Amino acid sequence: MSVPSQYIGPLIFSRNQAMNKRNSLFAIALGLVLGGAALQSAPALAAAHTGQPAPSATFTSAGKTIPLTTYRGHKTMVWLFSTWCPSCSAGLAALAKEQAALEAGGV
Repeated sequence: MSVPSQYIGPLIFSRNQAMNKRNSLFAIALGLVLGGAALQSAPALAAAHTGQPAPSATFTSAGKTIPLTTYRGHKTMVWLFSTWCPSCSAGLAALAKEQAALEAGGV
């Protein structure tokens, strides 16, 4: 059985709409689940490290390896980001605006 050509376009469009809606709902549900999990663990993570020495770590900046212990006894902020991440770039721009205030506060 063949479908007349004037009906093929609407059938495909309707199917694509249904798939897009299903995919969108799945993405929203997944985001809510992951976001909820992150929100539940955030206070525990913050509480675990507040007032405690930072764990041992090394970072590479401009090809130079820097141990975190270099900054022991100093207020230190470690900002980890990726150049491909839009929210990371936005956060970095916001951080740049606050640079003078952070430096005045000893960070």
